[in-house]
Amino acid sequence: MKRLSVFSLFLLVLLWGTVRAVDPDGYINIDGDVDIVDVLWGYQALTGMRVLDPDQEGHGDVAPLVSGVPVPNDVFDLGDVLVIQRKALGLVNF
Repeated sequence: MKRLSVFSLFLLVLLWGTVRAVDPDGYINIDGDVDIVDVLWGYQALTGMRVLDPDQEGHGDVAPLVSGVPVPNDVFDLGDVLVIQRKALGLVNF
C-alpha cells in the first residue's frame, strides 16, 4: 500500500474543514427558490420560534458575501437572514 506524501496529507487536512454537505444558497425551506418563506423561516429561527435542521442551516449560512459570493462562517445569524432577504428581493444574485 502506498503511503500518503506529506503534501497529500496536508491537502487532506486542509480540505477536510471545507467540505460542506449542502450549498450555501439561501434555500432554507429547501424548495429551490429563495423567497419570503425563507426570510420568514430565518427570522423564526433567530427568535427561537423554529428549529432548523443541519441541512436547512447549511443552506441558510450565506453570510458574509465576498465579491457577491457567500463565504459561510458555520454560524446562522442575522447576517445570513439579511443576505437571504436581499436575495429574495432581487438585490443580490449568487
